[in-house]
Amino acid sequence: MGRCALTCGQASAQHVHMKVALRHHYAAAPGDVFAMMTSPDLVLAKCRAAGQHNVKIVELSQCAGIVSLRVRSDVVMDVPVAAQRFLGPAVIWEQHEEWDPTLSSVARTGIWQIAATGVPLTTGGTIRLTSAQGLRSVIDMNGEVLCPMPVVGAQLEACFTAEVERSMMAQAAFVDQYISTTQQHPPRC
Repeated sequence: MGRCALTCGQASAQHVHMKVALRHHYAAAPGDVFAMMTSPDLVLAKCRAAGQHNVKIVELSQCAGIVSLRVRSDVVMDVPVAAQRFLGPAVIWEQHEEWDPTLSSVARTGIWQIAATGVPLTTGGTIRLTSAQGLRSVIDMNGEVLCPMPVVGAQLEACFTAEVERSMMAQAAFVDQYISTTQQHPPRC
């Protein structure tokens, strides 16, 4: 199984945007992990496993070695009471990953973003997939959650950060399970 480590910044009276950081180890080589992370069937399955609904791949393209993936889904979040009147029970979010051309057979970098429809709230940052000891890999995702709304902005950032972290961990756990299953029962050609 992979290992996950997440850190989350804290909102305070002197508002500082929330930080998101994920480091996860996979029991597969970077090329294999990247292929899984950009496989349409696995993308849909890992989002659904993370509790997202109405999951759709909006874009999956490759141009000059850059791979772009956009997924739109409904996400149920525990939002502050003050924000419930304009958010409703589910938030539509669009997750975007854009991977740079391969640096080498053992590394790939890119950016990630998540935007919530109807809410001036976004999160995003950098992503790096590298090799680790043996036929393993590690992914590092770092970013920030931003909501410029006065009064409820810090509360929305905290709620959104918690959901982003929960979703990242659930998706990583799904990929771990997939790797474990395929290693025990390799696909037949």
